[in-house]
Amino acid sequence: MNLAKGKKLIPYIITEIPKDNLVNQKLLALGIYEGATISIKQFLPVKGPIIIIAGTGEVAISYEIAQHIHVKK
Repeated sequence: MNLAKGKKLIPYIITEIPKDNLVNQKLLALGIYEGATISIKQFLPVKGPIIIIAGTGEVAISYEIAQHIHVKK
């Protein structure tokens, strides 16, 4: 399942992130990496950014990138 199809406030484990080096490096810097546990805090309207809780912080990522992050419960 991709992150964009997830539900709010449910913990997910990341199984795959985008392979693009630039995107991958930015996600790693935000604490988003394979094996990390995250949860969705809020969806913004009209396929806008998704606010997620990663580690001890909150991060907004684009809907397009969220579609390429694969997670499991």
